[in-house]
Amino acid sequence: MTMEVSRWAEYQYERFTSENGRDHDSWVIGGGEQFCKEVFARLYEGDGEFNESLKVEEAWAAKAHAQLSDSHSFRRMQESARRDRFGAGVTAIRLTEELLRELVDKQGRTPPTNELQKVRDEVSDLIDWAKTLEETGATEKAKEVREEIEKKKAKGKRLAERYREFAESIKDSDMVDAVVRATGKAKESMSEASDLDNLAGWGEGKGESTTIGAKQKAELAERVRATPKLAEIAKLAGRLKTIAASAQRMKPAEGTEVSSIKCGADLGRLLPTELVKLTDPALALDFGKRFTERSLLEYDLKDKKPKGRGPMVICVDDSGSMEGEREVWAKGMTLALLSIARKQKRDCQVVYFSGKVSRTDMFEFNAEVGMDKLIESISHFHGGGTNFQEPLSEAHRTIERDPTFNKADVVFITDGSCDTSDDFKSWWKAQRKQLGFSVFGIHVGARGDVATGTLKDLTDKTVGIADVANDVKAHEVFSI
Repeated sequence: MTMEVSRWAEYQYERFTSENGRDHDSWVIGGGEQFCKEVFARLYEGDGEFNESLKVEEAWAAKAHAQLSDSHSFRRMQESARRDRFGAGVTAIRLTEELLRELVDKQGRTPPTNELQKVRDEVSDLIDWAKTLEETGATEKAKEVREEIEKKKAKGKRLAERYREFAESIKDSDMVDAVVRATGKAKESMSEASDLDNLAGWGEGKGESTTIGAKQKAELAERVRATPKLAEIAKLAGRLKTIAASAQRMKPAEGTEVSSIKCGADLGRLLPTELVKLTDPALALDFGKRFTERSLLEYDLKDKKPKGRGPMVICVDDSGSMEGEREVWAKGMTLALLSIARKQKRDCQVVYFSGKVSRTDMFEFNAEVGMDKLIESISHFHGGGTNFQEPLSEAHRTIERDPTFNKADVVFITDGSCDTSDDFKSWWKAQRKQLGFSVFGIHVGARGDVATGTLKDLTDKTVGIADVANDVKAHEVFSI
């Protein structure tokens, strides 16, 4: 082998392959299995000791490992996949497959196989058999076996020469190009594996989501691959979860509130409009200059009496007009909000509505994660018209009958407006004051990022999002 693989890493590798229920030969090309195991070990627990004495068929793998060591992309993948059996497994497989495809298929080279080692094992067994025959006096039979040994050795020499030619034919530039392309493809697989964490454990990140194992995650991966919409939601939830984490870090700590805007260089207090400049290379230099000058815009905080956090009720519009991009964004937003709720130890109810309430799901922060329930929830879509009164009344019933929902935050996600009576608006306003809950509206597709109509009358604050790809506006949403 090219590098030493610890018994623990080998055990985890075998667990991964067993949990995925795949035949080795079907997913690793020829003699790439050992290389794949070594890549897994490097991803799962870091670089091990590389062997100085190599077999002739391992020369190509040594070249590949050396190039991986020089790859910044691979280093980043190591950081992401450490102690993540599923992530390391799918990444190692994809990298091995793509690397060998680059080195073999596109260059017209003979692929490496396990054949030479098989020949070695056969020769060793035949030598033992010949010795036994000679010791028992079966000289003629022993002679036949010795002849077969020489034939096997000759075959081994031919194979060894083929492997030598294979390794020598790979120029350094070929290996560099192959590793670049292979790590790029492997990064996609790692990203897909990471997206699954946005479904597992309400979107909790790796290290926090420990309720499902690699086997369950593999099953989840199959479900996601079979449902394109689910894959889109999972991917979007990942991006929104990152924005949510940033927004929550920037929120004033308990016991403080924003009093004004001032100039400074406190990264934890910067306005979203300042932080977004870091994503634009042209503006990043100006950001750095103003950071050193302490002239960036930031929130000025003052102390206040601490306020408790209540549960969440998320009302999600699943009327016909939401179908498509808006539905994916709303479901991704819901997963990210569930992530916040779980991290802050807040129960959360999700209410889907169109012309009526079509589905409700309760997610308790201390309950065991039910993957089937979560997938069924975010996969739900009803269609039809829009009625605001029904979901808001459902949210009110939950808050009124369940004392744990005191001081709840109601998040209302919709792309439209509907007629709501003045009597209901007055009643709803009175109930918000009486029960002490707040309502945050998200108007998806609002013209000019300005929410209008009934929604503004029913909420304490409403954010209009004309472009669902606008991460600055999403940051504002997660500041609730």
